[in-house]
Amino acid sequence: MAWKVDDLLLTISYICSGEWNDIYDIIKNKKKVDSTRFIEARDNVKSQFIQILSDEYPDCYKHAHNPPILLYYYGDIKLLKTPLLAVVGSRHPTDYQKRMTEKILDAFFEKTKNEYGIISGLARGIDQIAMGVAMRHHAKSVGVLGSGIEYCYPKENKHIYDYCKEHGLLISEYPCNVKPLPEHFPFRNRLIASACQAMFVPGASQRSGTSTSIKYALEAGKDILALPCDLENNDLTDYLIHDGADVIINADDLIDAMNKK
Repeated sequence: MAWKVDDLLLTISYICSGEWNDIYDIIKNKKKVDSTRFIEARDNVKSQFIQILSDEYPDCYKHAHNPPILLYYYGDIKLLKTPLLAVVGSRHPTDYQKRMTEKILDAFFEKTKNEYGIISGLARGIDQIAMGVAMRHHAKSVGVLGSGIEYCYPKENKHIYDYCKEHGLLISEYPCNVKPLPEHFPFRNRLIASACQAMFVPGASQRSGTSTSIKYALEAGKDILALPCDLENNDLTDYLIHDGADVIINADDLIDAMNKK
């Protein structure tokens, strides 16, 4: 079989369940790929996809840490060209963090008239709250999965999954119904960090996936924006501010940060 690049990379990604290291190993070592698996991949992959050699491949991922070799998606891939605010944080935010996240983002979308979009995971907590506010404002929303493109996780966020799929952009490195393995989420966070213009952290614990997102964002030269939190709770955001992150106390602070570039 004379392979087309799209077909070959789709088949490799499908065989490897989207695992970056396994895909890279096959390509680097020029391992033989069973051409009959292409039919299986073609019949089972329902979403759109874009591979790293395509002219349409998103610029934001070309120089990312381990750029996705093949990206599955639903929706408008051009949204990755939009100035995006990443919102990441605790899966178990305090009442204060919930209230302030909603208040600040509500005013942010109201004042900017959806000039900016939002990018986040579909996790519980801060991600969930931020995406909920964006949906109320019909804002441009990009959801990044740590599971297969057809696998909504957690199930309680199906409404966010559907909104991104139908009215924004939903992306994943993993095909079909690949389950959300623990190691997928920190690796997934580089896609959020690479695509955003700045990253807002309304609250997070010291050792969490949020710290991985921040690491990737800093490596990519993105501004970190943090909400001051209760010092007694030893929250990560206070340490971020101490180390030079921009302090966010209202929507105007977010707007100023997004207007820097």
